[in-house]
Amino acid sequence: MRAEEETEPLVDAAWQAGLRHFDTAPSYGNGESEKRLGRMLSRYPRDELVLSTKAGREPAPPGALAFDYSTAGVRSSILRSCELLRTDRIDLAFIHDIDPDMHVNFEARFAEAVDQAYGALDRLRAQGIIRAERSADRLHHARRWLHTSAARRASTSAALVRSESRQRDGRGAVQYGYPRDWSDR
Repeated sequence: MRAEEETEPLVDAAWQAGLRHFDTAPSYGNGESEKRLGRMLSRYPRDELVLSTKAGREPAPPGALAFDYSTAGVRSSILRSCELLRTDRIDLAFIHDIDPDMHVNFEARFAEAVDQAYGALDRLRAQGIIRAERSADRLHHARRWLHTSAARRASTSAALVRSESRQRDGRGAVQYGYPRDWSDR
């Protein structure tokens, strides 16, 4: 993570250049990313920016990974992110690192994300704490697919999840899919 004195001018330059979408996660810098970004963005009008963060992968000691896709874990993560980001809402929330390459027991983690994380994000959206969620909205369909064929699952489950979280346009830019007009959410 960059030194704080380097980060502040970077955020200011991004704002001056017209960038309004800022993405972070609890696991980036063990929470420092959200804390710094929250402090820096508090100088700008909240309604003029889009904040995205993630839930499911938690801060951990160097070299370790910590995941919690449970209902309580996801809710706690998003509320903690709001606090660190100094905001009352998150515009776009992702389920973080639900990828076969990240989990020894991928199917169990995937099921936890579908059964619990998705519902937690949906409830947070209904409460106005998040405006949109991503990755989660297709997990239900992917889960049904996972349970239909062991042979298909073995050969393509990684491709399915990767394509969900890394959809790209022709230039390689991530397509997040949040609506231009938030009033229809």
